[in-house]
Amino acid sequence: MKRFVAWILVFVFAVGLLGCGTAQQKDRETEKPTDNTAVTTAKPEPEPVQDTVEPTEEPEADAPENGIWNADTLFTLGTVNGDAYESTFLGYGIRLENWTFADEKQIAEANNWGEQYLSSDIQELIDQSETFTEMFAESEDGMANINIQYQKKAIYKSIELDAMIDMIIPEMKNTFEQAGYTNLVIKKTKVTLGGDEYTGANITGEVYGVPVYQRQVYIQRGEYVAYITLTCFVENTLDSIVACFYKL
Repeated sequence: MKRFVAWILVFVFAVGLLGCGTAQQKDRETEKPTDNTAVTTAKPEPEPVQDTVEPTEEPEADAPENGIWNADTLFTLGTVNGDAYESTFLGYGIRLENWTFADEKQIAEANNWGEQYLSSDIQELIDQSETFTEMFAESEDGMANINIQYQKKAIYKSIELDAMIDMIIPEMKNTFEQAGYTNLVIKKTKVTLGGDEYTGANITGEVYGVPVYQRQVYIQRGEYVAYITLTCFVENTLDSIVACFYKL
C-alpha cells in the first residue's frame, strides 16, 4: 500500500504546476490599467418583451463538443470491474490483465481525504480539492503503472491547453529532478487514445540508475484537466499500454 501511495504522490507535484502557471497568467491578464481614463457607463436599454414559447429540448450534459465536455458537466468517478477500469466522464476505459488497482482507502490516503472518503459525499470532497488522484494501477511484476489525476479549474478560456503545456514543461523538468530523476528528457508529443488524438509528453530518465519511461496525456473535460501518466521501468512498453485503452 505504501508503494502505491508513494508513486501517486510523485505525480502530484507535476500536476500542480499547470494550475499554478495558469493562475499567474490569469493575474497578469486581469491587472488594472494604469491610466486614469474615465469610464462612462451607459444606461442599459430595457429588455424587449418576448412571446412565450415552448421550451426546447436541451442537449445532454455529457455530450462532448470538439473533444471538450460542457463546463457544467458533473464530475463522476470511474469504476473498476475485474481487470478493467472505465470512466464515462473521460469517455475511455482500459483493460489490464494481471494488474492491481488501488482501492478506495489507498486513493483516499493519497488525496489526504482520510476516512471521509468512505463515509462522506464524494462529490463534496472533490469540490473541495483543486488536485486529486482518481485511479492508480500497477502491473503484477511492479514494472509498470498508470495514474489518473485531475486538476480542477486548471485552465481558462483565454489560454489554450497546448500553450499551457509549453509553459510548464521546463518547470516539470525541475520538479521531476527534485523527485530524484537524472538524465531527464521531456518532449511534447501527440498521443492517440481510442482513435482520438491528444497532446502529451514523453519523459525519459533514470531513478537510482534504473531507466524510467513515462508518457503523460492531457485531456480537458469542462473545468477539469485529466492527467493520464503511464510509467514503465527498464523496458519501454508504453505503446502496448496505450493500446489497452478503448473508447466508451
